[in-house]
Amino acid sequence: CLVGSEMCIRDRNIEYDFGLKADDVTSYKGLKSNDNGDAGLVLAIQPAAGKAQDVMDTLKTYQQDQVAFYGNYAEFAQAQSNVENAIIDGGDDLVVMVIASNDCSSDLTSAVKDVLGK
Repeated sequence: CLVGSEMCIRDRNIEYDFGLKADDVTSYKGLKSNDNGDAGLVLAIQPAAGKAQDVMDTLKTYQQDQVAFYGNYAEFAQAQSNVENAIIDGGDDLVVMVIASNDCSSDLTSAVKDVLGK
């Protein structure tokens, strides 16, 4: 559902944008919208052993911070709603965070559950 300009998530994003500790993340892959008014994001993280809950908690904090940020700008109401409805789910081997893009009309819950084998 990410449309338009996309940006790959890199090491600096994992640490500085999401607030994740490098030691908590074994590997990751992700894309996000490169448009401040569009919160679209797909991020899959392989957490370090025993760190899945820490990763999910940190992503939930990131989500709350983004909701607060977008709440400061009336023109970003759709992006704020998208972030509020983010899906953060996972287990010991894989944690996934998905935020629907402004151009996405699908409920992404079933897609996330398919990826996680739930």
